[in-house]
Amino acid sequence: DRPGADRPLQAGKSAELIVQSRAAEAPLNVAERTRGVIASGRFTTNGPDKDHMAALAGDARKGSGSLQLKQAPAGWTVGDEVVVTGTRFRWSNSRDDLLLENEVRRITAIDGTTVTLVSPLIHDHVRADPSFSIFVSNLTRPIVIRSATARPLTERGHVMFMQGAQVDIRDAAFIDLGRTDKAAATSAANIKGVYSVHFHQNGYDQEQLFSNSVIRGTPGWGLANHSSNVVASNNVVHDFAGAGFSPEAGDEIGSFIGNIVSGGTNLPLQAKPYAREAIGPEPKQRLLAGDMGKFANGFWMVSPQVVVQNNVVAGGNGTAYLMFMLGTME
Repeated sequence: DRPGADRPLQAGKSAELIVQSRAAEAPLNVAERTRGVIASGRFTTNGPDKDHMAALAGDARKGSGSLQLKQAPAGWTVGDEVVVTGTRFRWSNSRDDLLLENEVRRITAIDGTTVTLVSPLIHDHVRADPSFSIFVSNLTRPIVIRSATARPLTERGHVMFMQGAQVDIRDAAFIDLGRTDKAAATSAANIKGVYSVHFHQNGYDQEQLFSNSVIRGTPGWGLANHSSNVVASNNVVHDFAGAGFSPEAGDEIGSFIGNIVSGGTNLPLQAKPYAREAIGPEPKQRLLAGDMGKFANGFWMVSPQVVVQNNVVAGGNGTAYLMFMLGTME
């Protein structure tokens, strides 16, 4: 059995790991990599099973205080926070998440397929086609790893799994982590590689498992697979600037299956996202600097060997999937 498979956290219990700021001890922050969780051994989390997302039975209208789902959501409880993903796409000169029309609400009651919210919706969430579905993701997990301080970004923690790691993460939330700001150029004060959850050069023999978990609030990438074998399934990434999921170098293997990504915001793309991302001098300069995947991509795909299936990307101002099959220069 995989590590932790037979000993999940009991229902009703919680566990929290808080990364404290050590700004006053800057000389001890070697290469800006400390002040976080850095592991090269066994790392496991496991909690009660919970559906990471659910489909609405139809549309959800402005003013509604409840959601009608296609199926009763397994494991959802009163007090959970959910995201009703936005459905209207608008270019804007602002990074304000309200313009994306994603709505975060707390659950006050559940009766079968009816989920009651703490306050009514302020936007319409309407399908572009009756065959489509609108998805609601669940942000609450019993195991939490978070930064003690979300602002300024330099005070945040991060999570990095190094060579030799054996990772089996389930049912955990990674909140307000990552210091690499994809809205700005890399510099001595904004170095690359300090992401929310980062599998760093673990090699290909050991599968690293990441499932039914949440990554929420990051200025860079949510989950980065760097020269590793990462199997990521049924996860939620919400509120990010760079990319929700990203293979980093081009030699990665593994899979991204059944995940949902929402709330991707970055600087306005002047209605030309593809040009800014993939052609012309700007991406060439960023490629040389190893600073790609900057513009709210749901999936920034550099490796053609990572399987991508049955994912959802919604409520963002960047591209859902961007394939850029030119590896970084390492």
